[in-house]
Amino acid sequence: MLRCVAIALFAFVLLLPPPSVAQASGYVLVNFVKAGLVAGVGGGRGVLSYRGRNYRFTATGQSLGITAGATASRLEG
Repeated sequence: MLRCVAIALFAFVLLLPPPSVAQASGYVLVNFVKAGLVAGVGGGRGVLSYRGRNYRFTATGQSLGITAGATASRLEG
């Protein structure tokens, strides 16, 4: 009985499809700046490196509420 289970499990693993292209890893770098007093605005630019190519993008945002000051962020990962 145990031998049949082991053979069935081994056959199942062999029949699994190969990993899809969607599982390729990528890398993101974003520089973002935000400033405000009660209402805030922010924006930034970044680059997504994926499968040997670079894709540039922009990010923007707005906030309303208790906001005072300015920030600059560099996000990588």
